[in-house]
Amino acid sequence: MEQYFDKYRLDQLFLELGQATSEEEILSLESAIWDVWMDARSTTINTKMEEGTAFMEDQDFYGAIIVFDEMIERWADYAEGWNKRATAYYQNGEFKRALDDIEKALEIEPRHFGALSGKANIYREICYDEGVIKTLKELQKLMPGKEMLNKQIAEVASRMNR
Repeated sequence: MEQYFDKYRLDQLFLELGQATSEEEILSLESAIWDVWMDARSTTINTKMEEGTAFMEDQDFYGAIIVFDEMIERWADYAEGWNKRATAYYQNGEFKRALDDIEKALEIEPRHFGALSGKANIYREICYDEGVIKTLKELQKLMPGKEMLNKQIAEVASRMNR
């Protein structure tokens, strides 16, 4: 499998994320991790990613999906291509396809908190509370200091026990 990012840097950032306790520090580390994921260390891939993202910003989800299809066809082991297409599918209301792509992104990068967050959002949309809690707990393992996750888990658990 090709490496599209600085694995050492990413591992260090995730180690710090797992130990971070302040919301400000967590947000900063999340941003730094996104920066690593979004820079595939290839002008060609980065340009394609920008193209697909521009379609999404214009609410042209079909256009974005076509670009991300091309990316996945050429660079199938680049997790962010799968994650971005999952986002486009989600925004287009295609939850099953989004979940399939999220699973592929997580297969490539199990720590992909963006994919996990998307998965939790889809489970909320389809009222699958058990899935929401399970996914939020996976996120909590990556960033135990993120207080918002504790609140979300408690809220969903409370709703389930009514």
